[in-house]
Amino acid sequence: MEVDKTARLILILSLLSIPLAVVLSGDYPIILLLVSVTWLVSPAFFVNDKPLFQLCLAQSLFFVTLYVRVLASASVSNFDPNNLVTLHFEQGLALIVLFLLAKRFYSTSMLRLSLQGVSRALVVGLMVGLPFGVVDYLSGEGIVTMPGLGLAWSFIWIVTISILVGLLEEILFRGVIYLPARNVVGARWGSLYQALLFSAVHYPNPLSALAAALLFGVVMVFLLQRTGNLFAPIVAHTSNNVVWMMLGRIGGLPF
Repeated sequence: MEVDKTARLILILSLLSIPLAVVLSGDYPIILLLVSVTWLVSPAFFVNDKPLFQLCLAQSLFFVTLYVRVLASASVSNFDPNNLVTLHFEQGLALIVLFLLAKRFYSTSMLRLSLQGVSRALVVGLMVGLPFGVVDYLSGEGIVTMPGLGLAWSFIWIVTISILVGLLEEILFRGVIYLPARNVVGARWGSLYQALLFSAVHYPNPLSALAAALLFGVVMVFLLQRTGNLFAPIVAHTSNNVVWMMLGRIGGLPF
């Protein structure tokens, strides 16, 4: 029971501190620094308690991927004024780092990464992700900086970045963050918890877009639970982003 209380306290603190740090990071970077350092060292206090260690590690890996993305973007952006490869580089590098660390501390079976049922995951993911991409577009989300390319090359650019984002964010939010939370507070509260964090990282965006991200996070957990495979939300996330960005590219949504 004491472990349960501690786990709930960890989740509450992360729900309060992480969105606050994200929202205030532009004006008060010191808050982001303090919050991130706190979570980065937090797993060291629970090395003998696996559930709590994995719970704190999830928050830690969130900030690891955030800093990898920032550093990667800063290292190449000056050489890529048209943003042709910057986003791909930062997402790809963060994905590699996250996967290596997650593989070190979590089993692939725990993360629900399995080649079994991939065809079903593909079909279900497309059925959910494609129409949700329209919802994303209508919600007004639009802060992706795209290079000035023709329609065909824009499609290739969008598909490749969507794959990287889908892999990175689904492994992070529906794998590393959701599953340890579910183990201590159950599927319902664990789903809401990760969806709130997922919505928070989409700031700044219109309130309608944040609400759409919250709904999307819950739906992705539903796909994971129903299929037992993280590939279903990965496919859904990828296809969602392809539709959303292509509609924005064609319809003039500001990027």
